[in-house]
Amino acid sequence: MVACIASNSIPQAKGHVYGAKNMGEPTELLQQCIDLIGILANLEGIKVEFGKMEFLGKVGVKIPCTENGNGVL
Repeated sequence: MVACIASNSIPQAKGHVYGAKNMGEPTELLQQCIDLIGILANLEGIKVEFGKMEFLGKVGVKIPCTENGNGVL
């Protein structure tokens, strides 16, 4: 899941996120993963297109702050 989100493999990331929720993983754990991806991507200069991942909001996860509100961190 983490690798799919970090590399903007959005369809695969969506499947992994929904799979994690279906297997009973708490929203808090998913949020921690997203926060970590945001921090590491920022440190490495990687552009993660969180704005295209509206499925995160559907499972209760908030995306990290993005540059200029365009969904890219």
